[in-house]
Amino acid sequence: MRIMNQHRNRSVNFDNVEIRVDDTRVFAESDRNIILGEYDTEERALEVFQEIHKFYVGENTLLMNNVEFDKTGLEELKNIDMRTILTKTDSSAKVEFISGNSVYYMPIT
Repeated sequence: MRIMNQHRNRSVNFDNVEIRVDDTRVFAESDRNIILGEYDTEERALEVFQEIHKFYVGENTLLMNNVEFDKTGLEELKNIDMRTILTKTDSSAKVEFISGNSVYYMPIT
């Protein structure tokens, strides 16, 4: 998932940065801080922070446990327009991939 900043001139990959709130600002942090949005109150900044995470998990998430697919089945799943997470509880292996394009646009206010 990508997050577009308030000015709509920069986006970041949610999976490669840490998102944090500092007072009234929401930051993406990797090797440097990127301000994604600034709000009137810290409460509003925290609301937006929660919205980002709800959007990421969203209703288009499919969680499967103890499911095995052959190569054709995995290729078909990659074409589904949703976040797909596959886990096997009988081993430590975890396969995760995201298909489709998700962009969260930071609210202006």
